[in-house]
Amino acid sequence: LTPVSFALVALLIALFTTCLQLGGLRHESVIDDTDLIEFPDQRGCDTNPLSCFHGVQFGLYYRPILGASFALGVRQHGIAPMPFRIENYVCHLFVIVFAFVFFRMLLRRDMAALIAGSLFALHPLHVVVTTFIGGRTDTIALFFALLCTSPVVLAGAFFVGWSLWGQGRWLRQQAASASMRSGDHVLRSSSGRRSPAKATSPDVGQNPDDLAPATRPQSTDREAP
Repeated sequence: LTPVSFALVALLIALFTTCLQLGGLRHESVIDDTDLIEFPDQRGCDTNPLSCFHGVQFGLYYRPILGASFALGVRQHGIAPMPFRIENYVCHLFVIVFAFVFFRMLLRRDMAALIAGSLFALHPLHVVVTTFIGGRTDTIALFFALLCTSPVVLAGAFFVGWSLWGQGRWLRQQAASASMRSGDHVLRSSSGRRSPAKATSPDVGQNPDDLAPATRPQSTDREAP
């Protein structure tokens, strides 16, 4: 697959798996959703996202990015739960596409990355994380986990590719040296090998007795008894 084709297939799979969760879009807020949306003291900040970096949620947790996302949501569209779920779906879609890219870098095969990404996108745990408004904590954590590990995977792939390229270059050099040595050996063998002596016939006007015994022509006439 080309990079564009891989991206389109990954995006279609991510859209499909996200649409499977649209049934929870109209549900009311549950558990901690109401506290995070309606009560600034529980959220740890008001509608100013910067103030979320100074407070804690529920008096226990320091999650400034999560609090800032709710603060921005309350400022933009109020406290209705549906817009917050739409934000969760958008974040989920983005993280799933990012996961496909991560698997492509890790596995270095298009089909393997698509299979791994599909299994990851269809995992049932995503339903809880996405439909539960407060579950975007896990989506944000997954995004930063992929973001931090991607350079490590890229560095590993670069190191492996560089090593393979160096080994291939060394093998090519060794093959060329062996070929040159083999050619030199053939040339030496050919030059050192002598061709068999050929019988020479006497030149015109040359006495056959003056020739060497090996080149002297033998008489074909038999002596009479």
